[in-house]
Amino acid sequence: MKAGGIRTAGMIVAMVCAAATSALAQSASSVFNHKEVTMLIPSAVGGGYDRYARILARHMGKYLPGHPSVLPKGMPGAGGLVLANFMYSKAPRDGSVIGGMQNERIYDPMLGVENANYKSSELTWLGSINQTTNVCAAWHTTGVKSAAELRSKELVVGVSSNTSTESVARLLNQVVGTKLKLVFGYPGTNEIQMAMERGEVEGACGLGWDSLISGKPDWIRDKMVNIFIQMGAEPIDDLKGSPFIYDLLQSQADKPLIDFLVGRMYLGRPFVGPPGMPAGVTKVLRDAFMETVKDPEFLAEAQKGLMPVLPVPGDVAQGHVEKLEKTTPEVIERARTML
Repeated sequence: MKAGGIRTAGMIVAMVCAAATSALAQSASSVFNHKEVTMLIPSAVGGGYDRYARILARHMGKYLPGHPSVLPKGMPGAGGLVLANFMYSKAPRDGSVIGGMQNERIYDPMLGVENANYKSSELTWLGSINQTTNVCAAWHTTGVKSAAELRSKELVVGVSSNTSTESVARLLNQVVGTKLKLVFGYPGTNEIQMAMERGEVEGACGLGWDSLISGKPDWIRDKMVNIFIQMGAEPIDDLKGSPFIYDLLQSQADKPLIDFLVGRMYLGRPFVGPPGMPAGVTKVLRDAFMETVKDPEFLAEAQKGLMPVLPVPGDVAQGHVEKLEKTTPEVIERARTML
């Protein structure tokens, strides 16, 4: 082919590509033309879910068609159950409202939790910013360093009802044989942590390690707490020396139960839309989510706040929730009875 022909062919290819890109942009704009997007947050201000949601809101708009404002708005209640129900049955299905989902709420419909009026896999999963590990922490004056010590010694832990601070403590009492005494009445982890500092309670369970290192870095630096157990898919390097849940089981028959209950931690800080959103809207939101969590400014802000980022794409999150819903009835019944 002559040089002129090559140049002409190249121009045609470029024009076709430009036309396709323009068509995609127009298509995205046609299905998503909001000037404002509301991001609902399921927890109190200052907690881990709140901090992750607000940093996402600050950066996500630049990756949505038309660059709308993304406005964070708190919707706490029943450990995130209020938000989950709202997203399932009342949120508009046009992408104008998205929400952070407390990962424990994935289980509620499976476990027959009262007022859990949704099916988790029918929500539209947009992605998760992080994968998390839950820990239990004892105030340094207790001297407690391993959950095994609590088989013969009581530890008073603060609890926010219907959250991991309750479920993890109950789980340890059942499968590890600890003597954790649960004290209820705290709205969230911030209040529990203040109670630890005041000496009202001696510790807490079900804390996200990511939240602890970002929200209370002085506790870690100054050794104000001892991490007496870690709970996740596998031990993490940051917690070398802290006992791992699988190593403390009193019976290996409990392993399938733990496998099920740590499944939520793969989606450490997930975000959802309502069921039945148009495919184009879902794609726009999922793509914007993944672009945001790779954005240099987003990552710099997360690093400054000591907030780990280990994202899970929306389609992968959707498949993971569907897999959890296929857990055997026997294991689900054990979890329901225990929790």
